[in-house]
Amino acid sequence: MIVKSQGLVLRIQPYSRTSQITVWLTPNHGRIATLAKGAYRPKYTSQGQCDLFYTCELLYYPRETPRLNILKECSVLDLRLEFRSDPGACACASYLCDLTARLCPPDSPHPELFDLLGATLNSLPTARFQVVLLFWFELRLLALMGLAPRLTTCPLCSEPVLSQSSPAHFSAVEGGLICADCAAGHTESRHTLTPDVLAVLQDWEAAPTPQQALRTVCSARQQNILRSALGEFLHYHLELMPPSRAIAFNLISGGSPK
Repeated sequence: MIVKSQGLVLRIQPYSRTSQITVWLTPNHGRIATLAKGAYRPKYTSQGQCDLFYTCELLYYPRETPRLNILKECSVLDLRLEFRSDPGACACASYLCDLTARLCPPDSPHPELFDLLGATLNSLPTARFQVVLLFWFELRLLALMGLAPRLTTCPLCSEPVLSQSSPAHFSAVEGGLICADCAAGHTESRHTLTPDVLAVLQDWEAAPTPQQALRTVCSARQQNILRSALGEFLHYHLELMPPSRAIAFNLISGGSPK
């Protein structure tokens, strides 16, 4: 049986001197891996049809054990060539694909994640503030995983968090904003979000598309606060912190990777 599907390239790695493994995100089969036999040979029929960040149409023979499907052929639908000349956008795309590859389970349909990643990658090269798209993607990804931070009611007492005139307390451990009364009795790590920072976060959470998220202006101070807060939230709830995140943020903010 041959399976036909669209796929977005997340990773590529050598398998042997002549073959390579490609990890894809597909809408109907989730994350899959294919083996392209002879991919490094000069006469390979699909030469140049598969590279990082490409969206392709692929045909493959599914295999259950091991989960390494055999690629028959693929053809490019979207090259996304802008990433070859923009180091910042390329670093951002690498982080988003890395994060997706780590989180998306194999062989599980996830069309919403496929659409989210594709739309974000398409917006990155022309975005004036690429860092905004990283934050927005992280929030949307958390929402798809059912782990979105609570930003209106305290997860401890379920009371509304009123922060229009005073700072709010953001706790990764408790899953979002906690009210001042509950915050007084907890000593775990938490971040203080001033009303302007909280407003930015809420705007991004409500934005359904990258274009709407990019309408929100975010200062360097706000970026630093949100980078730390969301990074800790991702690390606590997803149990990972890929090095590609620090590389992307430092590159587009003018710093050096740590």
